[in-house]
Amino acid sequence: MHSDETKIYIALLVAIALIAVFLLFFIITIVSYQKKYQHLSRQLVLTEIRTLEQERRHIAAELHDDFGQILSVIRLQLGTLRVAGDEDREVIRHATGLINDTLGRVRAMSETLMPQTFFRKGSVKGIEHYIREMNRTQLLQIGLFCTEEQFFSSQEKELHLFRIIQELINNTIKHAAATQMDITIYQEKNILHVFTEDNGKGFDQRKVMNAGLGSGLRNIHNRVELLNGHIFLQTEPGNGTRFEIQLPLL
Repeated sequence: MHSDETKIYIALLVAIALIAVFLLFFIITIVSYQKKYQHLSRQLVLTEIRTLEQERRHIAAELHDDFGQILSVIRLQLGTLRVAGDEDREVIRHATGLINDTLGRVRAMSETLMPQTFFRKGSVKGIEHYIREMNRTQLLQIGLFCTEEQFFSSQEKELHLFRIIQELINNTIKHAAATQMDITIYQEKNILHVFTEDNGKGFDQRKVMNAGLGSGLRNIHNRVELLNGHIFLQTEPGNGTRFEIQLPLL
């Protein structure tokens, strides 16, 4: 009888061991597939963003080199016209003014798509320039406090930071109905902290999450994930919106 009990115990132990091995193998397989999925998802997002930046660069070049030059030539040709009547001179003056306004818009669009200040002087100078341009529109008054002129050694990461700030500003202008926005960027213990706060109408986070992220918030989340960072959002209807973004610098 004792021998039978021993056999049963051994069989149970073997069965438990086999189940444990199977579970361990199953868990390892799931983790492996999850890592592969995360890697593929990350590569897909990275490829999508790089393609988007290439398209932006191409469109910006087309705007600046083709449309900008054509408009400049038309403006020069208008300037060479000699007319006698005051009415005709007024038409030329008005047309020249429209061309100048359109040239300004083309340059602004080109700068938004592919900010030359960023490529010449880095993300912080690019952000400062972008904020100055936004403040001139009087759509939103933006305050900036920043402790450094550059945070990442990689230009691609610097561009992610610039686009994150740009998207936060654009979202605020489009959706928040805010008049003031404050942005703080500083480094602490190899972590880059980005804080933004506006005095807009805020929104119901639960409804937005249930409805799915809009393209602006999704772009922000994608770039933060590519930088291995974290994003925290605090908002409610009638109480503005506050973002905190933490990005590792190492």
